[in-house]
Amino acid sequence: DGMLYAIYVDLGSPFQTVGLILDTGSSDVWIKSSKSTSCIPYSYNSTTVEIYGTTYPHDCYYYGLFDPDSSSTFINNNTDFFLNYMTGFSNGTWAKDSFNLNGALIHNYTFGLSNYTNINPGVFGIGLIANQQTQNKYQNFPARLKDDNYIARNLYSLFLNEGLNATGNLLFGAIDHAKYTGSLKTFEVAKERSLMTADLVNIRFNNQTLTTVPAGALFDCGATEISFPDPVFDQLLSLLNIPEMYAIVDCNNKANEIITFDFDGFLFEIPVKALYYDNGDGTCTFVAGPMGATNQMSLGIEFMKYAYIVFDLDNRQISLGHPNYTTDKDIQVI
Repeated sequence: DGMLYAIYVDLGSPFQTVGLILDTGSSDVWIKSSKSTSCIPYSYNSTTVEIYGTTYPHDCYYYGLFDPDSSSTFINNNTDFFLNYMTGFSNGTWAKDSFNLNGALIHNYTFGLSNYTNINPGVFGIGLIANQQTQNKYQNFPARLKDDNYIARNLYSLFLNEGLNATGNLLFGAIDHAKYTGSLKTFEVAKERSLMTADLVNIRFNNQTLTTVPAGALFDCGATEISFPDPVFDQLLSLLNIPEMYAIVDCNNKANEIITFDFDGFLFEIPVKALYYDNGDGTCTFVAGPMGATNQMSLGIEFMKYAYIVFDLDNRQISLGHPNYTTDKDIQVI
């Protein structure tokens, strides 16, 4: 939708189709109920919302709602859930029902049925089970695909493509070798981590080093922006002569200068313009942000569309490649 990537799934018996935000940074799936009380207080009954000066469809019904009463296979677990994200929340009850994605039908799939939220639409979280926001862990979608023999390994690859209205590719249990150039670089994810992160050893702006302190980088397509550790973000603001996050800037302000992300010698060069959201009037909004006083950072869509990424949840590995923007396919089932 220009800001985040939506994926459409079928739920219930008979199927009800709903759109969800694809999110590699979380691990739970939740879907907005047709009985959600959040529509009116959060004005989701309006047909559009303005984001950084651009109008998008944003209402309860645009992405679809799920009516549990219309499904003959719906099971309410009668257990409350409350999910927190950096930019919002969702609460409701845990439930089970038939869940279909592109022909992969899973029965008795566990998901959250949201009755109250400030997020639209729901979220399709596909991260590590350890990162689920519940004490009672369960097999989430990638794990169920393996359990039900749709894939041989709990692995998926992601190619977000480029451009504001680009359509990406998500492959479960497979890698598309046509979508990257050269070789993939593989990184181990430490056992104590509940998030799929790779160690970023260095960040540079026009060859000026911003940090040499290793940072755990989360590849999070559920977020648009890149979030830097506070000291790095402050340096970047100064070098770009930008006062703060979400500041309105000239779109040409150092737009083609380069920020280099160094993953143990495997480099990604991202133009500064990737941190700008074009408002359509000659101005841009600066959409990078601070992560806090931490050695962690979040690489959202504005980074991920410059990478080809393989998430191997079984082996706790992340593989990175430089993207090849093509419609060609060379798919290897893993």
